[in-house]
Amino acid sequence: MSRQNHFPAVALIALLVSTYGVVPTLAESLAPVMGDQANNDIAASLPMLGRTYPIHYQISTERVAERFTGLLVRLDLSVEPGSTTTLDVPDQLTSHLSASGFVIDGGDWIGGGAVPKDDKLALKAASPHVTITYHILSDGSEDLNADSQHMVLHANWFSMRGDESLVIPEGRGTASASVDVSELPGWTVTSNLTGPVPLSQVGDSIFLGGSNYRVMSRTVSGATFRLAYPTALSNKAAALLDAASTIMTAERRFWGTPAKPVYIGLIELKDDADFSGRGLQGGFSLYLGDAVEHKSWLRLIAHENLHNWISRSIGGFPATDSNLEAWLNEGFTEAYTARLLLSSGLWTEQDYIDDWNISLARYGTSPVKTAPNSRILVDRQRDYDVNKLPYDRGRILAVILDQKFRTKTHGRVGLDDVLRAQMLDAKHNEKAARVISADQLFPEVAKRLTGLDLTDDLGRFIDRGESLSLGPDTLGACVTVNIVTQPVFDRGFDLHATFKAHGVLTGLESGGPAEKAGLREGDKLRIDETPTNDSRVTLSYRVDDGDGQSHTVSYRPIGTGTVSFQQLAARAIRPKTCSSNVAWGWKSAPATLAKRPHRKETP
Repeated sequence: MSRQNHFPAVALIALLVSTYGVVPTLAESLAPVMGDQANNDIAASLPMLGRTYPIHYQISTERVAERFTGLLVRLDLSVEPGSTTTLDVPDQLTSHLSASGFVIDGGDWIGGGAVPKDDKLALKAASPHVTITYHILSDGSEDLNADSQHMVLHANWFSMRGDESLVIPEGRGTASASVDVSELPGWTVTSNLTGPVPLSQVGDSIFLGGSNYRVMSRTVSGATFRLAYPTALSNKAAALLDAASTIMTAERRFWGTPAKPVYIGLIELKDDADFSGRGLQGGFSLYLGDAVEHKSWLRLIAHENLHNWISRSIGGFPATDSNLEAWLNEGFTEAYTARLLLSSGLWTEQDYIDDWNISLARYGTSPVKTAPNSRILVDRQRDYDVNKLPYDRGRILAVILDQKFRTKTHGRVGLDDVLRAQMLDAKHNEKAARVISADQLFPEVAKRLTGLDLTDDLGRFIDRGESLSLGPDTLGACVTVNIVTQPVFDRGFDLHATFKAHGVLTGLESGGPAEKAGLREGDKLRIDETPTNDSRVTLSYRVDDGDGQSHTVSYRPIGTGTVSFQQLAARAIRPKTCSSNVAWGWKSAPATLAKRPHRKETP
């Protein structure tokens, strides 16, 4: 066999190894077919390619006497005998495990045995194939809904994400991994994973199923949109999938990307008015109460789907401390969510204004408005106000930067063009094995396209948390930006302490609005509210009187002093440039501006 004939086979092996995690012994197995010289070339090429190994998860539903009892997870690893592997163990997983814990075959645990230390397990392989198994137990509840976004295994259904249920081998993010799920008779089990993926994407998955689950699909531009939903939400399924198809198509066209399959996993929440979502690889999960309004879940779909681009396709997240990037990942997503809902015709101009006003009021009245970005890293997961800060701060900054870009370039380049170019840069970096997260790549691309150095802006408004304000024309000529002054918000008791006391009113303020309304220290409250700092919003609490009786106390949380913040209003006399479905101040420059200039690569 001549060298020019067998060299393409070497390239094929390289492709197989990098894509599917083929083991190094494949070269030897092909020697009889390809010849000794070919085998030598292949073997020589493997060290350069790096050794990646196949990884497979098998998730099996288990039952006893026709009753769902949990899931058996089996992880199969191909490794070198004598090598060590560290497994990342989700902290949520250990509380759901059976007493047998993690069982290993083909190797031994290192150190503390099968008990995770700092959410990690270490093993030493005794053979080329190592298997780890563990049981995730059902809690036996008959509830058909969930309390939160976290892992649920009830008697008739389950919902779990990969990052809270699967142990992940460290250092093999590019290796190919596959996940198979078996289901009980009469059950429907689905996932956003439909084939082999890089191991780094396994955590970005969801597995959802039960006897009460169904699947509905639509074909849009040649791609399949799947919706997995519980029968309790059947009345919403068709409308939700149709609306999702519309907004997702609008977002895809905005970014100029081809149609791809989309998965939506729908979970019913106990609280009828509650809702939330989570972006996933190739789709997202939605958590909805039965009473959630159409406008709310439509916005949720638009926001979560945009995470396929922000930040996933424009550089991704930092390797550590990803909350420091939330101003871009969540804030820019908020800005584009409202904009694309308007431009797609799914929102009216008044919907757009109302949504901006919620964000502006929340930001303007926030007690942590000027907190530095480091505070978000520390407290985002435990403080509602801190959690919402990057959404509002980043949203306002997005439109301010859009105006600055257009002013600097005389209207040629806006934020649209910067982010589209950033997406191309991110693809180029991925091919070159360079890792530059979205928040680091953004100022680089902005400077290249506009000439603006964002170091000062990001230092002031993100790192140090200086206050942001819209200019009178930041959002264009169709709206006015007004200042509203009102009394400061004062609930009159300590909400966080009351939650910790399981609803027993704690920290009542003497002479405050809660006491004036009739609430007393030690009252047993039923709290069902979205936290707010807006004194215009009436608060209502049900107070348990004992013997199954209760009464409701409602009052305005008006404190001492005033606070001012910005609000939008439609301009009474509208310029001729105003028309429906136009997001003010956000007209895209020609798409050619987003093309990435040729850059010579250094070997």
